[in-house]
Formats: sequence, C-alpha cells, structure tokens
Amino acid sequence: MEQEVYGGCAAKEWPPTLSGRGAQACPGDCSNNGICVNGACKCLEQFTGIDCSAPRCPRNCSGSGVCLPEGVCLCRGRRVGPDCSTDILDLQLDTLRHRVGAPFRTGGTFDDMELVTNLKSRQLYPRQLCHSKQCGFSWVTAFTSLGPYLPKSDYRPHFRSCAVVSSSKQLVYGNTSWDPGSDKEPERRPDGYGEEIDRHYMVLRLDNAPLDGYTKWVGSRTTHRLVQADYARMVMNILGTEQIVNNTKSVVTPSTWWVGGYPQVEKVTYLMSVPGTPTGNGRELRAPDHGGYTPFTEVFPGNRRLLLSPIFLRRALETTEKLRHSLVSLTVDCMKQQTVQPRLSATFVAVLFSLQVCDRIDVYGVSPGARGGPSPDLERVVRDSKFRPRPQESPANAECCYYPVEEDYTPEVPLCDEITRRYAFRLFEESANIAFHG
Repeated sequence: MEQEVYGGCAAKEWPPTLSGRGAQACPGDCSNNGICVNGACKCLEQFTGIDCSAPRCPRNCSGSGVCLPEGVCLCRGRRVGPDCSTDILDLQLDTLRHRVGAPFRTGGTFDDMELVTNLKSRQLYPRQLCHSKQCGFSWVTAFTSLGPYLPKSDYRPHFRSCAVVSSSKQLVYGNTSWDPGSDKEPERRPDGYGEEIDRHYMVLRLDNAPLDGYTKWVGSRTTHRLVQADYARMVMNILGTEQIVNNTKSVVTPSTWWVGGYPQVEKVTYLMSVPGTPTGNGRELRAPDHGGYTPFTEVFPGNRRLLLSPIFLRRALETTEKLRHSLVSLTVDCMKQQTVQPRLSATFVAVLFSLQVCDRIDVYGVSPGARGGPSPDLERVVRDSKFRPRPQESPANAECCYYPVEEDYTPEVPLCDEITRRYAFRLFEESANIAFHG
C-alpha cells in the first residue's frame, strides 16, 4: 500500500482497507477505485465490477440505453446524450414549430377561422374549396337539405376551462395489460379523474363513451360530444332496431342511444366531424361522398347539433400532414418515407377545437410524445406490412375503448398517425395552456 507524504506529514492510505485479523484481500486491490471490505470491493460511484475496474455509465444510462464496457451509453430509440436523458425531440421542437407554423406557433389557435358550417359559409365552399364545377356542385348538393339544421352564424363560445375526455381504457385501467378475448375485467386503477373532470365548464367526450359504472374515473358531466362520421353512420343503421341500451331492452332512437349529458342528453351539443375528400392532387376538397352528412339530421336528439366546418377540418389535416412530413425529414422517429394516407384522429380534432374556444384545457386518457423515447405501449404494437397496428394485439391505440365496441364499428388508427398525434400533443404542451393526463 503506497503512502504519500505532503509537507512531512503522512497522508491517508488510498485505497483504504478495512482489515483485521483474517481480513481477506480484494481482487486487484479494487483497482484503486474502491474500498476493500473483508474481501469484497465497495466501488466508487463511477466504477463497478468485482474489482471496480469497469467504468459505470452516467446515471446507468437513465434506463434508456445499454452501458458498454468502456462506460459509454448506447442509447435506445430517440434518446441521446451521455446518460441518454435527452429526448432528440427536445432539440427539434423549435424546428418543428417553424416548419409547421400555426397552430403550434400561435398557442394552438387559428386566426379568424370558422369552426362550424353555417348558412352563410356553406355558400362560400364552392369557391373556397374547389377549382372545378364538379367539385363546387358536390358542396351545393351536399347541403341541399341541411339548411333548416344549420346555424345562421359561426359557433364560437368561450370557456374558462375545458376537459377533453378520450375513450382510452387507460382512464379506467391504467397501463394494465388488456386481453380482448378474456371475459375477466382487468383490475381498475385505484384513483380516478372523475371529480376533476366534472369541475370544467366544458366537458367534451368522443362518440358515445359510457358513464355508468365509470364515473369515478371519467366523471358524470357531458356538455359536448364529438362524433365521427363512421360512428354516426353506424348509429343511423341501427335506429329502429331492438337493442339493449343502458341495460334496458328497447327500440333504438336518438334519445335512447346517447349516454346522458348535463343536465340531460337533449342538452348536449353534438359536433359531427365529416372530413371532405381531397382531389386534384390535394388542390380541391370535395364534399363527402355516399351521403356523408345524412346522419346529421337523423341520429342526434334535440336541436344542439353542429357540423364542424370542412375548412377547419382541412386545416387540421394539413397540420397533420406537415407535422408528419417534418418528422420524417428530421428522422425524429421510425416512420417510413412513404406512409399510409393520413387520417384525422378524433382526439386531435377535439383538442384542436377546444384550443379555439377555451382558456385552459385538460386532456384525459392521452399522453403526448414521451420525453426520451416512444411510449411503452407504442413499443408493444405489432405492425403489419401496411404499417398499421393489428387491433386485436395493439393496446397502443388511444382510440381503444374502455367499453365493448359496438358491433360493426371498430376504429383503427394507423401507427404513423398515432405517432404524429403524440408529437402534435407534445408541441401543444410546450406552446399552449394545455395539460395531458394519461
């Protein structure tokens, strides 16, 4: 054991040894990187191994990488940095905002954009959305019978706080694994957001998510529902049939189908989302085909029904396309150069609509792009050759319902749209007054 002398005084021995009679020697004297205690090395923080000869990686690579023998982290996914603690997206947020522009650079809002179709705006669609007579005629035809159901002007309320409640099973079951083929219900999470959700001025839910038996987790109030076109068509097809609705066998009508609102189902404002059809290499937007607007007059109780503006929905889709293209070009995630045609997520549309009318927004059952890597549920997605999650094996789909999906209606969101949506929420989280509660 060496002994150093400074100014004539003997310094402490290094490395120190705790020894006595019968004390055992340590392997390699702990490589001068630790303390020998009865034959076992107690290594300094930055070293590891039985003889303390192996460098320890910074913070054990933050659980997001592999520590190489040299003490260097090999990071997974999109994590970077000496300890794999930095999300590459953190380095790209400003670039993404600049490339995509509004709404990520404007606090989530679109300036002076109509939100719903009204009697005045429907007359402008042929000129605003089309370049050909055929396209313009499609809008004239689509709204021929809808006049009595449309408001005279745009719908633009103002709320101090809003809750967007997704249909994700995570609200009730957390990250518990879900076996769609099992009759046994997974264990429900001990805590819930129900009371917190009910304190908001606007509570916006998707399609017909249930409340009975789930109020502890999802709340009891509903002021608005965002209804997708394919779901509305499904409801229209079963009107007049005998079904078990709310545990009661009855004939399906608009009043019996929809889950109660606040104070009652007829007082809910229904927002129907029917995207147009891009044509002419995206230069035109034709009215929806096959009677896309027909359910609007048939499936909702009361008079509080609104059609989301095709101009608003087009901007939402353009935002999705720009963001996806930017993510691909920056190689931020694993999306292919040529992906499937984007499809608007109902949750994304609900959040975007809420950003136009609310001062503060809380989104429940949805997580933005996870800092430092893909969310664990995304890693479990099984993808086929078309880059889509297989619904029966994919718990990642945030549209995955916490209730049995109605027959003949199984929403499916392509994985690339799911990734894009998560990054969009992450950008909103950084630039708008919004919080996500997964």
